[in-house]
Amino acid sequence: GFLRDVATFDDGTAWAIGDSFFDGSKPSENIYRFAGGSWNRVDLPHQVPGGLGRLQSLSMPSANEGWAGGFNGIYNNNTGRYDLRPMMLYLKDGVWREESLPITDGTYNIHQVAMNNANEGWAIFSPDLDSTKGGQLLRYADGRWQIAADPLAGSGCSVHRIGLLPASSQGWLSLTDCPDGRERRVWLDNGTFVEDSVGGPRCTRCVRLA
Repeated sequence: GFLRDVATFDDGTAWAIGDSFFDGSKPSENIYRFAGGSWNRVDLPHQVPGGLGRLQSLSMPSANEGWAGGFNGIYNNNTGRYDLRPMMLYLKDGVWREESLPITDGTYNIHQVAMNNANEGWAIFSPDLDSTKGGQLLRYADGRWQIAADPLAGSGCSVHRIGLLPASSQGWLSLTDCPDGRERRVWLDNGTFVEDSVGGPRCTRCVRLA
Protein backbone atom coordinates (compact mmCIF):
# COMPACT_ATOMS: atom_id res chain seq x y z
CA GLY A 1 0.00 0.00 0.00
CA PHE A 2 0.85 3.69 -0.08
CA LEU A 3 0.74 6.56 2.37
CA ARG A 4 -0.48 9.57 0.36
CA ASP A 5 -0.88 12.48 2.81
CA VAL A 6 -0.71 13.37 6.51
CA ALA A 7 -2.08 16.26 8.60
CA THR A 8 -0.82 16.90 12.14
CA PHE A 9 -2.16 19.15 14.93
CA ASP A 10 -0.95 20.90 18.07
CA ASP A 11 -3.05 18.65 20.30
CA GLY A 12 -0.89 15.67 19.33
CA THR A 13 -3.43 14.07 17.00
CA ALA A 14 -3.07 13.43 13.28
CA TRP A 15 -4.89 12.10 10.22
CA ALA A 16 -3.40 10.10 7.35
CA ILE A 17 -4.75 8.77 4.06
CA GLY A 18 -3.54 6.09 1.68
CA ASP A 19 -4.48 2.86 -0.01
CA SER A 20 -3.87 -0.82 0.73
CA PHE A 21 -3.88 -3.87 -1.51
CA PHE A 22 -6.11 -6.18 0.47
CA ASP A 23 -6.34 -8.94 -2.16
CA GLY A 24 -2.92 -8.41 -3.69
CA SER A 25 -4.12 -6.50 -6.74
CA LYS A 26 -6.85 -3.90 -6.08
CA PRO A 27 -6.12 -0.82 -3.96
CA SER A 28 -8.71 0.26 -1.42
CA GLU A 29 -8.77 3.72 0.15
CA ASN A 30 -7.99 4.10 3.84
CA ILE A 31 -8.06 6.82 6.50
CA TYR A 32 -6.17 6.55 9.78
CA ARG A 33 -6.30 8.67 12.93
CA PHE A 34 -3.49 9.08 15.43
CA ALA A 35 -4.62 9.74 18.99
CA GLY A 36 -3.52 8.52 22.41
CA GLY A 37 -0.18 7.37 21.04
CA SER A 38 -1.47 4.94 18.41
CA TRP A 39 -2.82 4.82 14.84
CA ASN A 40 -6.28 3.38 14.15
CA ARG A 41 -8.03 2.73 10.86
CA VAL A 42 -11.32 4.60 10.43
CA ASP A 43 -14.39 2.90 8.98
CA LEU A 44 -15.62 4.43 5.72
CA PRO A 45 -19.31 3.60 5.23
CA HIS A 46 -19.25 4.24 1.46
CA GLN A 47 -16.84 1.33 0.82
CA VAL A 48 -18.28 -1.82 -0.77
CA PRO A 49 -16.82 -5.35 -1.08
CA GLY A 50 -14.88 -5.78 -4.29
CA GLY A 51 -14.47 -2.05 -4.80
CA LEU A 52 -11.26 -0.21 -5.36
CA GLY A 53 -10.18 3.31 -4.69
CA ARG A 54 -7.46 5.77 -3.83
CA LEU A 55 -7.36 8.81 -1.58
CA GLN A 56 -4.85 11.23 -3.06
CA SER A 57 -4.95 14.43 -0.99
CA LEU A 58 -5.93 15.58 2.49
CA SER A 59 -6.70 19.11 3.69
CA MET A 60 -7.68 19.70 7.32
CA PRO A 61 -8.61 23.21 8.52
CA SER A 62 -8.83 21.71 12.02
CA ALA A 63 -8.41 18.37 13.78
CA ASN A 64 -12.19 17.86 13.66
CA GLU A 65 -13.04 19.02 10.15
CA GLY A 66 -11.46 18.35 6.78
CA TRP A 67 -11.62 16.92 3.26
CA ALA A 68 -9.95 14.02 1.45
CA GLY A 69 -10.12 13.53 -2.31
CA GLY A 70 -9.41 10.72 -4.75
CA PHE A 71 -11.42 8.18 -6.75
CA ASN A 72 -13.55 5.13 -6.10
CA GLY A 73 -15.14 2.40 -8.19
CA ILE A 74 -16.85 -0.98 -8.29
CA TYR A 75 -16.41 -3.86 -10.73
CA ASN A 76 -18.91 -4.04 -13.60
CA ASN A 77 -19.55 -7.66 -14.54
CA ASN A 78 -21.13 -6.64 -17.86
CA THR A 79 -18.14 -4.66 -19.13
CA GLY A 80 -15.38 -6.48 -17.28
CA ARG A 81 -14.07 -3.13 -16.02
CA TYR A 82 -14.28 -0.95 -12.96
CA ASP A 83 -16.73 1.94 -13.11
CA LEU A 84 -14.62 4.71 -11.62
CA ARG A 85 -15.72 8.10 -10.34
CA PRO A 86 -14.19 11.02 -8.46
CA MET A 87 -14.65 10.97 -4.70
CA MET A 88 -14.57 13.66 -2.02
CA LEU A 89 -14.88 12.72 1.66
CA TYR A 90 -15.73 15.24 4.39
CA LEU A 91 -15.05 14.92 8.11
CA LYS A 92 -17.50 16.52 10.53
CA ASP A 93 -18.47 15.55 14.09
CA GLY A 94 -16.09 12.59 14.00
CA VAL A 95 -17.63 10.96 10.91
CA TRP A 96 -16.34 10.84 7.33
CA ARG A 97 -19.04 10.99 4.67
CA GLU A 98 -18.99 11.33 0.91
CA GLU A 99 -19.83 14.72 -0.58
CA SER A 100 -21.69 15.43 -3.79
CA LEU A 101 -19.56 16.61 -6.72
CA PRO A 102 -20.54 18.34 -9.98
CA ILE A 103 -18.49 15.75 -11.91
CA THR A 104 -20.10 12.31 -11.84
CA ASP A 105 -19.61 10.69 -15.24
CA GLY A 106 -16.34 9.31 -16.54
CA THR A 107 -13.03 8.38 -14.98
CA TYR A 108 -11.72 11.29 -12.90
CA ASN A 109 -9.37 11.60 -9.96
CA ILE A 110 -9.19 14.33 -7.32
CA HIS A 111 -5.43 14.99 -7.24
CA GLN A 112 -5.26 17.78 -4.66
CA VAL A 113 -7.50 19.42 -2.06
CA ALA A 114 -6.51 22.80 -0.61
CA MET A 115 -8.86 24.44 1.89
CA ASN A 116 -8.54 28.08 2.98
CA ASN A 117 -10.77 27.29 5.95
CA ALA A 118 -13.88 25.23 6.70
CA ASN A 119 -16.00 27.39 4.38
CA GLU A 120 -13.84 27.85 1.28
CA GLY A 121 -11.32 25.82 -0.67
CA TRP A 122 -10.13 24.37 -3.96
CA ALA A 123 -9.47 21.00 -5.54
CA ILE A 124 -7.77 19.82 -8.74
CA PHE A 125 -9.29 17.00 -10.79
CA SER A 126 -8.35 15.41 -14.10
CA PRO A 127 -9.40 12.49 -16.33
CA ASP A 128 -5.98 10.88 -15.82
CA LEU A 129 -5.81 8.82 -12.64
CA ASP A 130 -2.04 9.15 -12.31
CA SER A 131 -1.28 12.67 -13.56
CA THR A 132 -2.82 16.13 -13.67
CA LYS A 133 -2.88 16.22 -17.50
CA GLY A 134 -6.18 17.89 -18.35
CA GLY A 135 -6.42 19.18 -14.77
CA GLN A 136 -9.26 21.55 -13.86
CA LEU A 137 -10.35 23.34 -10.71
CA LEU A 138 -13.21 22.78 -8.29
CA ARG A 139 -14.15 25.48 -5.80
CA TYR A 140 -15.86 24.94 -2.46
CA ALA A 141 -18.12 27.78 -1.34
CA ASP A 142 -21.59 28.12 0.17
CA GLY A 143 -21.44 24.52 1.35
CA ARG A 144 -20.93 22.84 -2.03
CA TRP A 145 -18.37 22.04 -4.70
CA GLN A 146 -18.62 23.67 -8.12
CA ILE A 147 -16.49 23.58 -11.26
CA ALA A 148 -14.39 26.76 -11.25
CA ALA A 149 -13.50 28.97 -14.16
CA ASP A 150 -10.41 28.21 -16.24
CA PRO A 151 -7.57 30.19 -14.58
CA LEU A 152 -6.30 31.23 -18.04
CA ALA A 153 -9.29 30.99 -20.34
CA GLY A 154 -8.44 29.46 -23.68
CA SER A 155 -4.83 28.66 -22.80
CA GLY A 156 -5.29 24.90 -23.05
CA CYS A 157 -3.06 24.41 -20.00
CA SER A 158 -3.63 21.87 -17.24
CA VAL A 159 -3.90 22.93 -13.60
CA HIS A 160 -1.08 21.03 -11.92
CA ARG A 161 -0.78 22.33 -8.36
CA ILE A 162 -2.18 24.91 -5.98
CA GLY A 163 -0.49 26.45 -2.94
CA LEU A 164 -2.44 28.69 -0.56
CA LEU A 165 -0.99 31.19 1.85
CA PRO A 166 -1.89 30.17 5.43
CA ALA A 167 -5.44 31.06 6.48
CA SER A 168 -6.04 33.25 3.42
CA SER A 169 -7.80 33.28 0.05
CA GLN A 170 -4.55 33.97 -1.78
CA GLY A 171 -1.99 31.67 -3.31
CA TRP A 172 -0.38 30.36 -6.48
CA LEU A 173 -1.33 27.93 -9.22
CA SER A 174 1.08 25.99 -11.40
CA LEU A 175 -0.19 25.29 -14.93
CA THR A 176 1.50 22.68 -17.14
CA ASP A 177 1.04 20.82 -20.43
CA CYS A 178 0.38 24.09 -22.28
CA PRO A 179 0.11 23.80 -26.12
CA ASP A 180 3.00 26.24 -26.62
CA GLY A 181 5.29 24.20 -24.37
CA ARG A 182 5.47 26.84 -21.66
CA GLU A 183 4.45 26.31 -18.07
CA ARG A 184 2.69 29.13 -16.31
CA ARG A 185 2.31 30.51 -12.81
CA VAL A 186 -0.96 32.16 -11.81
CA TRP A 187 -1.68 34.34 -8.77
CA LEU A 188 -4.96 33.56 -6.99
CA ASP A 189 -6.61 36.36 -5.03
CA ASN A 190 -10.06 35.62 -3.57
CA GLY A 191 -11.24 33.76 -6.66
CA THR A 192 -9.53 36.04 -9.20
CA PHE A 193 -6.72 34.68 -11.39
CA VAL A 194 -3.84 36.76 -12.74
CA GLU A 195 -0.96 35.28 -14.73
CA ASP A 196 2.45 36.01 -13.23
CA SER A 197 5.03 36.52 -15.97
CA VAL A 198 8.00 36.62 -13.58
CA GLY A 199 10.24 33.70 -14.43
CA GLY A 200 8.40 32.99 -17.69
CA PRO A 201 9.17 29.61 -19.20
CA ARG A 202 11.74 28.84 -16.48
CA CYS A 203 8.90 28.25 -14.00
CA THR A 204 8.51 24.46 -14.27
CA ARG A 205 5.84 22.79 -12.16
CA CYS A 206 6.33 25.43 -9.49
CA VAL A 207 4.14 26.65 -6.67
CA ARG A 208 5.36 29.86 -5.07
CA LEU A 209 4.07 30.37 -1.55
CA ALA A 210 5.80 33.62 -0.61
